[in-house]
Amino acid sequence: AGDDTVGTAVERLRAAVADPGPGGLRALVTGEAALDADNDGGDVDGPLLLTSMAIVAVLLLLTYRSPVLWLAPLLAAGLAVMVARG
Repeated sequence: AGDDTVGTAVERLRAAVADPGPGGLRALVTGEAALDADNDGGDVDGPLLLTSMAIVAVLLLLTYRSPVLWLAPLLAAGLAVMVARG
């Protein structure tokens, strides 16, 4: 991941298969390299993420009505995101 040559190769492959073939046959680029190229630079905007987290925290505070319990689901969600991103 993060290798510019892989991203360039994926873009060249996508350009090569962009036009449908005879009979409308379409080809797509798949696999780990294509997924990595799609995920590079596709991070969520920082202010948007912080605003969303603040809204979720307020909703959890209102739901749990506890100064501590609201942290459990928020920390679990954060851990899940970290594990998913590797």
